[in-house]
Amino acid sequence: MIKLTLKNIFIIDGLGAFISAIMLGWVMSHYHEVIGVSVNTLRFLAIIPCFYLLLDIYSHFQEDGFQQRLLRVIAWLNILYCICSVAILFLHIDSLTWLGYAYFIGEIIIILLLAQHELSLANARTYNAD
Repeated sequence: MIKLTLKNIFIIDGLGAFISAIMLGWVMSHYHEVIGVSVNTLRFLAIIPCFYLLLDIYSHFQEDGFQQRLLRVIAWLNILYCICSVAILFLHIDSLTWLGYAYFIGEIIIILLLAQHELSLANARTYNAD
Protein backbone atom coordinates (compact mmCIF):
# COMPACT_ATOMS: atom_id res chain seq x y z
CA MET A 1 0.00 0.00 0.00
CA ILE A 2 1.21 3.51 -0.81
CA LYS A 3 1.97 5.61 2.25
CA LEU A 4 0.47 9.08 1.91
CA THR A 5 3.39 11.43 2.53
CA LEU A 6 3.79 15.07 1.57
CA LYS A 7 5.98 14.09 -1.38
CA ASN A 8 3.62 11.53 -2.90
CA ILE A 9 0.21 12.94 -1.95
CA PHE A 10 0.55 15.55 -4.70
CA ILE A 11 1.28 12.81 -7.24
CA ILE A 12 -1.76 10.81 -6.12
CA ASP A 13 -4.00 13.87 -6.13
CA GLY A 14 -2.63 14.94 -9.52
CA LEU A 15 -3.27 11.51 -11.03
CA GLY A 16 -6.82 11.65 -9.72
CA ALA A 17 -7.28 15.11 -11.21
CA PHE A 18 -5.91 13.88 -14.54
CA ILE A 19 -8.26 10.90 -14.55
CA SER A 20 -11.24 13.12 -13.67
CA ALA A 21 -10.37 15.57 -16.44
CA ILE A 22 -10.10 12.78 -19.02
CA MET A 23 -13.27 11.05 -17.86
CA LEU A 24 -15.35 14.23 -17.79
CA GLY A 25 -13.89 16.10 -20.73
CA TRP A 26 -13.41 13.27 -23.16
CA VAL A 27 -15.00 9.94 -22.25
CA MET A 28 -18.23 11.14 -20.67
CA SER A 29 -18.60 13.98 -23.18
CA HIS A 30 -18.79 11.40 -25.95
CA TYR A 31 -21.47 9.48 -24.05
CA HIS A 32 -23.32 12.40 -22.46
CA GLU A 33 -26.71 10.94 -23.43
CA VAL A 34 -25.94 7.81 -21.38
CA ILE A 35 -24.88 9.96 -18.41
CA GLY A 36 -27.67 12.54 -18.63
CA VAL A 37 -25.50 15.66 -18.37
CA SER A 38 -24.84 18.13 -21.17
CA VAL A 39 -21.48 18.22 -22.93
CA ASN A 40 -20.94 21.85 -21.85
CA THR A 41 -21.47 20.96 -18.19
CA LEU A 42 -19.11 17.98 -18.40
CA ARG A 43 -16.41 20.03 -20.08
CA PHE A 44 -16.81 22.83 -17.54
CA LEU A 45 -16.33 20.28 -14.77
CA ALA A 46 -13.28 18.89 -16.61
CA ILE A 47 -11.53 22.28 -16.55
CA ILE A 48 -11.44 22.34 -12.75
CA PRO A 49 -9.28 19.20 -12.31
CA CYS A 50 -6.91 20.53 -14.99
CA PHE A 51 -6.14 23.49 -12.74
CA TYR A 52 -5.84 21.15 -9.75
CA LEU A 53 -3.32 19.05 -11.68
CA LEU A 54 -1.17 22.12 -12.34
CA LEU A 55 -1.36 23.06 -8.65
CA ASP A 56 -0.36 19.51 -7.66
CA ILE A 57 2.67 19.59 -9.96
CA TYR A 58 3.72 22.99 -8.58
CA SER A 59 3.19 21.83 -4.98
CA HIS A 60 5.20 18.64 -5.43
CA PHE A 61 8.38 20.65 -6.07
CA GLN A 62 8.03 23.12 -3.20
CA GLU A 63 9.74 23.06 0.20
CA ASP A 64 8.21 20.85 2.89
CA GLY A 65 6.85 23.66 5.08
CA PHE A 66 5.16 25.33 2.13
CA GLN A 67 3.90 21.96 0.88
CA GLN A 68 2.00 21.48 4.10
CA ARG A 69 0.15 24.79 3.55
CA LEU A 70 -0.47 23.98 -0.12
CA LEU A 71 -1.85 20.57 0.82
CA ARG A 72 -4.43 22.22 3.07
CA VAL A 73 -5.47 24.46 0.16
CA ILE A 74 -5.71 21.49 -2.20
CA ALA A 75 -7.81 19.53 0.29
CA TRP A 76 -10.30 22.38 0.61
CA LEU A 77 -10.36 22.84 -3.17
CA ASN A 78 -11.19 19.14 -3.49
CA ILE A 79 -14.07 19.60 -1.03
CA LEU A 80 -15.26 22.61 -3.04
CA TYR A 81 -15.17 20.48 -6.20
CA CYS A 82 -17.35 17.89 -4.46
CA ILE A 83 -19.83 20.61 -3.56
CA CYS A 84 -19.92 21.65 -7.24
CA SER A 85 -20.50 18.03 -8.22
CA VAL A 86 -23.41 17.75 -5.78
CA ALA A 87 -24.86 20.95 -7.24
CA ILE A 88 -24.59 19.39 -10.72
CA LEU A 89 -26.44 16.33 -9.44
CA PHE A 90 -29.29 18.52 -8.22
CA LEU A 91 -29.35 20.66 -11.36
CA HIS A 92 -29.62 17.56 -13.54
CA ILE A 93 -31.80 15.49 -11.24
CA ASP A 94 -34.44 14.99 -13.96
CA SER A 95 -32.03 13.94 -16.72
CA LEU A 96 -29.23 12.15 -14.83
CA THR A 97 -29.18 8.39 -15.40
CA TRP A 98 -28.18 5.72 -12.89
CA LEU A 99 -24.77 5.59 -14.60
CA GLY A 100 -24.35 9.34 -14.11
CA TYR A 101 -25.31 9.05 -10.46
CA ALA A 102 -22.89 6.15 -10.00
CA TYR A 103 -20.00 8.09 -11.54
CA PHE A 104 -20.57 11.32 -9.63
CA ILE A 105 -21.30 9.69 -6.28
CA GLY A 106 -18.27 7.40 -6.66
CA GLU A 107 -16.04 10.34 -7.57
CA ILE A 108 -17.35 12.40 -4.65
CA ILE A 109 -16.70 9.58 -2.17
CA ILE A 110 -13.15 9.01 -3.45
CA ILE A 111 -12.32 12.73 -3.44
CA LEU A 112 -13.73 13.28 0.05
CA LEU A 113 -11.72 10.35 1.41
CA LEU A 114 -8.58 11.77 -0.21
CA ALA A 115 -9.34 15.26 1.12
CA GLN A 116 -9.73 13.80 4.62
CA HIS A 117 -6.28 12.21 4.37
CA GLU A 118 -4.83 15.41 2.92
CA LEU A 119 -6.20 17.50 5.79
CA SER A 120 -4.93 15.07 8.41
CA LEU A 121 -1.50 15.04 6.77
CA ALA A 122 -1.48 18.84 6.42
CA ASN A 123 -2.44 19.25 10.08
CA ALA A 124 0.13 16.75 11.38
CA ARG A 125 2.94 18.28 13.41
CA THR A 126 5.45 15.78 12.10
CA TYR A 127 5.45 14.13 8.75
CA ASN A 128 7.57 11.96 6.54
CA ALA A 129 8.87 13.98 3.59
CA ASP A 130 10.22 10.97 1.65
